[in-house]
Amino acid sequence: MVKKIKHPPRLGSQMDRHGNNGEVIQIKIRIVPPKKHTPSKKHNGGK
Repeated sequence: MVKKIKHPPRLGSQMDRHGNNGEVIQIKIRIVPPKKHTPSKKHNGGK
């Protein structure tokens, strides 16, 4: 994944759109729900 980012944006743009968008959306979904929950904030702060 990191290697793809190092590649030029021209070739990486297409790969990043499918890979980064898919991965970023999954990460955001996981981070968003815990942030909304008040108890989750305590866990995040503990980290």
